[in-house]
Amino acid sequence: MAELPYEILSQIAVNLSTTDKCSCALTCKAWRYPFQEALWRNIQIDTCQRAKELIEMIKTSQNVSTLHCLWVHSLRTPNFSYPLEVPEIHFFGLFKHLPNLKRLDLGSNDYRNVYTEITRSDAVWKSLESLKIHLRATKDKQSAKDLFEFINTCSMLQKLEIHRVEQGFHTEFSVVDFDKMHQNLQKLSSIDAEIYLNIDFSSILDTIPNTTPAFAVTTLDIYSIAYECHSIYYNRDWNKWNPLWLYYFGYKYPNLRSLKLNATQVRTDNMNSGQKLAMISLFQSNPNAFRHLETFNFTIDEYFVFGDFVLWELFYALKVPLKHLELDGTHCDEVDRSYPIDIDRILRSFSETLESLSLTGFIYSDNDENSILELSSYYPVLTNICINSDGSSLNLGNLLDRCVALKQLKFGAGYLSIDPETTTEESAQQKQEQHYQHGLQILILHECAVTTELLNYFSFRCRSLEYMTLDNVFIEGSICEKTGCMLLDMTHTSLKTLNIGLLQYGTSDEVTGPNHTIDLTLVSQLSDEKNETEKKEMDSKWPIIGINHIGWFHTYSIWNYCGRAYIYTMKLTEKGSNTPLEYYQNLRSNRISQTVKDASLCNENISKMERYCRLDYGYAELRFKKIKTALVKYEKEYFDCGNNVDLLINDLLDNCPAPKRVGFSGRTLRIKPSPTTEDLKLQQHGLQILSLYRCTTFAKVLNYISLRCERLRDMTLDNLCVLGFRCKNPGDLLIGMPYTFLNTLGIGIVEYSTSSKQTGRDYAVSLILLPQLNDPRLSDEKNERKKTEIDLRSPLLAIHHIYWLYTYEYEPVVWRAGQETIVLSEEKVDVILKYDQSFQSNTASLTFKDDSSYSGYERENNWTHGLYNGYGELRFGNIKAVPVIFLPEDIE
Repeated sequence: MAELPYEILSQIAVNLSTTDKCSCALTCKAWRYPFQEALWRNIQIDTCQRAKELIEMIKTSQNVSTLHCLWVHSLRTPNFSYPLEVPEIHFFGLFKHLPNLKRLDLGSNDYRNVYTEITRSDAVWKSLESLKIHLRATKDKQSAKDLFEFINTCSMLQKLEIHRVEQGFHTEFSVVDFDKMHQNLQKLSSIDAEIYLNIDFSSILDTIPNTTPAFAVTTLDIYSIAYECHSIYYNRDWNKWNPLWLYYFGYKYPNLRSLKLNATQVRTDNMNSGQKLAMISLFQSNPNAFRHLETFNFTIDEYFVFGDFVLWELFYALKVPLKHLELDGTHCDEVDRSYPIDIDRILRSFSETLESLSLTGFIYSDNDENSILELSSYYPVLTNICINSDGSSLNLGNLLDRCVALKQLKFGAGYLSIDPETTTEESAQQKQEQHYQHGLQILILHECAVTTELLNYFSFRCRSLEYMTLDNVFIEGSICEKTGCMLLDMTHTSLKTLNIGLLQYGTSDEVTGPNHTIDLTLVSQLSDEKNETEKKEMDSKWPIIGINHIGWFHTYSIWNYCGRAYIYTMKLTEKGSNTPLEYYQNLRSNRISQTVKDASLCNENISKMERYCRLDYGYAELRFKKIKTALVKYEKEYFDCGNNVDLLINDLLDNCPAPKRVGFSGRTLRIKPSPTTEDLKLQQHGLQILSLYRCTTFAKVLNYISLRCERLRDMTLDNLCVLGFRCKNPGDLLIGMPYTFLNTLGIGIVEYSTSSKQTGRDYAVSLILLPQLNDPRLSDEKNERKKTEIDLRSPLLAIHHIYWLYTYEYEPVVWRAGQETIVLSEEKVDVILKYDQSFQSNTASLTFKDDSSYSGYERENNWTHGLYNGYGELRFGNIKAVPVIFLPEDIE
């Protein structure tokens, strides 16, 4: 291996992780430089500290034989949500020493921080091939002259991305701006921009046929929006869309292969017949337009005002060879019911080339809501179809017959059906016909309804199915009276991955009633390990014992104080799974009307939130031939407990071992008597992201989370109240999270309420110390020595202080008060430290003044009146990025 050529080692290094590259670079001299070069090739700066370190390293490397800066091809700067700590001149020096930089992502930094009078002559702009910038919206319309100057300086640019940040007015592009940009950027091939396309073509319409083509451009993705705020209707006062941009693109980009346009939140004016004829004439005057276009994605609020017109009068009329077509007509998050879309016509019109079709937010019939969508022709090229609408019905058998090459089907917001006479008990001759078996590999069902017969038919006919997603699906069938089971027989299907979202079941028996919804699912597979003899000897009374159980899954609802229901699915623990198994094995001895609320199945905390498994309603068994992996969609990715509930954090972590992300916005986050630290070390949870918002918790709860969840990396605390006991000396409420090493921390309004064990009095705390045990400015040796020199009488000096924060009330408007958290200056921090060192004598002599007697400005500047109440200390092991301090909500 050591004798491998440099080029081969470089290719190997590209495919390794950062840790592996470091290890290889230290292996031997022959490997050092190829793996070092790979480490330097793509640099991502996460924090200001890393930016300073990188600048210093590059400056140092100028004096050695190995110029690390020559290896840097890609650089991404931080997403700062706080004032830039690195002086601009440092960035100037950084870019000056990166002559081979090819890809630059400025994160959330304003491009004007790096492109100034000093840096405009730097050679780096001439070498860039990819540029990604974020433009901050403004309260008023502003000229984009500086932006165009910056972009046009990057003469070798091939890929340009412009994204918007915040709300307000966005940058406006005209036809003239596009022409000038392409005059300077001859190699530009991809444009992805969130900008506003100027609608005024009055002065340049006649010049468009003479525009200079930009032959290099093959990909164009435009999200056109002029103004954006919280109100969609107010946005429409500013946002408009002109289809003549497609007329311009047809001439400007003759080699375009992918075109994505988003023109939502727009005010549309209906065109009269004369305007339509004039536009059709313009569209069709360029027969060579979009000759190479393969992908078209069009999202617009009112599709049939412009979208339908563009599809038929431009792309179909010019015989554009579309392979991938995606149309979204969602209007204000609802289906566009202005006119039905004709799927069959679209497929017929582009049948020779169309491979994938996605339609979202449409109706498919005029008046009859019960009509079933069926295709009339064969479409042998189509491999991927997505139909997502409200109330749509699709004939599955017809779809499989007409689309014989289909590999992926995604269906949502409707009813999937088969012909009533269609069953798996077809004639033996039909079963043997090769064309009857379909090669579908991926099935995604979302917010729709199906029957058990349909799933059985699906399994029988699509035996190549490998990936299946069931998310928010209602399944109708019948329950076996003897076993209490609704069987979903898919025993012809061997899956690689099954994704389970929200599953509920209902029976066709009117006696059962509409409220008897089954929420319990058993996922199983035929056991390959059991031999045929054992299967034949299975006790017929207990059929659920004769298969291999993957797991029991429970779908439940949580109602918040607004009356809104949140629905989740969780996998039951091994202990909890024993309860339904025993119940259904002894079903004959159980009373049919009995309601079971079992504490081992749904723990105490979940019971309080009214999650009950109604075993007397029965269960559904989703039985496959084989499953390699079964995933619970909402449990693994995110667990949100909703509002107006209490939550026991240890029960959640014990019974839900999979969540990586937990969000809580309820009443109180509590804890039962917790085990010892040693026990917690053996029960580590994989939680990585925690968000606490508008709730109350205790200091011991956060300490428990730190002990139990050492993988926690991102944390958000806002509108949080922490309760605990105040220490007599130095008078602080310690929230110890020393085992937590965060990448990011977002903190907003965090209040503390303390009780003194000596006096029993409650105190409201306004001062917050945010420290960490690890001081990144010190080496490990210095850090350890500093710890050994701690003055026990002043523990405040034993840790690295990040911020002192102060929360106070203010009145932005006369009728409503708000709260804000600010960072105290170094001078104010000095006062706190001096006060704390003599806390006992100060508390005896200081006359406490109530903060409520001061105005908002006075309270902000009279923070010393809160010293008597002590302070809250939220102590972490380490915080990698500078914490983000949230600003108060905009309530005007």
